[in-house]
Amino acid sequence: MFFVVHAQAPGLGARVEGVTDVVTGRGLARFLERLDLHGWQGEQRWADADRDLIVKARYESGGQVGLTWVLRPWRSVFGGWDVGVTAWLEAGAAKDGVAAQFHDFLTAEGFPV
Repeated sequence: MFFVVHAQAPGLGARVEGVTDVVTGRGLARFLERLDLHGWQGEQRWADADRDLIVKARYESGGQVGLTWVLRPWRSVFGGWDVGVTAWLEAGAAKDGVAAQFHDFLTAEGFPV
């Protein structure tokens, strides 16, 4: 299974195609699910097999989790570039909801879990 990651804002459009989660099953969803509600020190990271997509998680006081989605296509014919977008979530229900959505998205009939 391959998927596309697209980041868009006024004056910015970044897209990475062929991102895969096959090597680790639903690794991205599991990574998000394992982020501790009670916080942690430093940064936790997940990357797809080709490192085209990197997700960095940072816990801030007040129960906020910053998820930075870094798109970095190594196969670009135009040279290297990357773009990062940070989304802030509540460490509890909001983070769990995102993890559940990724579980649903990355589950396909016949797809190995």
